[in-house]
Amino acid sequence: MDKIKENGRIKILALIAAFFLWSFVISNENPTVTRWVSNVPVTFENADKLTDRGLSIIDDYTKTTSVQISGKRNQLVNVTNQSIRQYADVGNLSEGTRNVKMSYDVPDGVSVVNANEGIELKVERIIKKDINIFVDQSGEMQENFILHSISPTPQKITISGPRSLVERVNKVLAKVDISSFTRDVVTNVKLMAVDVDGVTVNGVELGQGFANISASVYKIKTVDIVDRSSDDLAQDYKIVNKTVDPNKILIKGTEAAVDVVNSVFTKEYSLKDVTGSKEIPLELDLPSGISLVQDQVKVMAKLEIEAKEIRDIQLKTADIKVTGLAEGKTVKFSKDSYNVKVKCFKDEFENLNFSDLQASLNITDETVKSMKPEIKNEKGIEIVSSEDVTFEIE
Repeated sequence: MDKIKENGRIKILALIAAFFLWSFVISNENPTVTRWVSNVPVTFENADKLTDRGLSIIDDYTKTTSVQISGKRNQLVNVTNQSIRQYADVGNLSEGTRNVKMSYDVPDGVSVVNANEGIELKVERIIKKDINIFVDQSGEMQENFILHSISPTPQKITISGPRSLVERVNKVLAKVDISSFTRDVVTNVKLMAVDVDGVTVNGVELGQGFANISASVYKIKTVDIVDRSSDDLAQDYKIVNKTVDPNKILIKGTEAAVDVVNSVFTKEYSLKDVTGSKEIPLELDLPSGISLVQDQVKVMAKLEIEAKEIRDIQLKTADIKVTGLAEGKTVKFSKDSYNVKVKCFKDEFENLNFSDLQASLNITDETVKSMKPEIKNEKGIEIVSSEDVTFEIE
């Protein structure tokens, strides 16, 4: 009996020893530890109440922080930045810079050892502003095409947000690459609010995120300019040389309109008052649907005009054909030549053959001692005057 009692005491002592040994082992295998969890997001509670009061938090606060936590090793092993809720109640904040207490929710068995106690927030009144949309073009048009016009729909939108951010916005941009445009285009483009330096202003709400951009594309083409002057130059003048400067012009229009045009005419202009070399500004008679790429191009007609001049020539009296004399009578001229004034252009005079001028005298009165020869010509040369010739009838 005593032996049985002794064995029982030994077993109890062994059980107690085993328990403490087990506790020691467990304690050393799963100890209490601490660790830092980075990039824990900062969130807000009751932000909708703030919005309902016309207030908003400026988006320049610290978005994430690091939190030190403590717990058993096996409890911390699966804790991530998404397992920790770091939040502040902003429902009762007023306008201005405010320091707001932070609260933390962590998994069971885990505690926060070290973390931010508060966060500084800037609270501003929400305002609205109507602002124009500007199209920001990039790229170069393809050869033989030009951007005729480009515009957004709508022309302006309403933006809203914290006062300082809305007031910072200079314009709303719609960025469009025009390098592939060869015909009219309508495209939907994302909008962005930017400041005076073109930097995007975040934290501002746009009335709409996209706008329709309508682009009108024209084809361009170089064509000849065809001069069209009236045929009313004064009789005693002629055009020696006429040029149009420029003689080609760059036109634009729809592809269908441009493809059928190879030249453009000037509007008809009068020459009746032109009496010398002159430059005349011209107007172009453009076909329907066609316009100039450069509206301010001046087209000029450069005219070199020559006037007829009166020139003196000496004709031989021996070449005068005499008629009307009685049979057997002859004429003896007192001089071998006489002067004739003709009116003609320079080239006509240079090409004039004196034999083309046919002079004649019809002498019916033998008492006459001088007469003016009658001169005819086949070249259309105008005879201005002729010197009287003197003679004796023998």
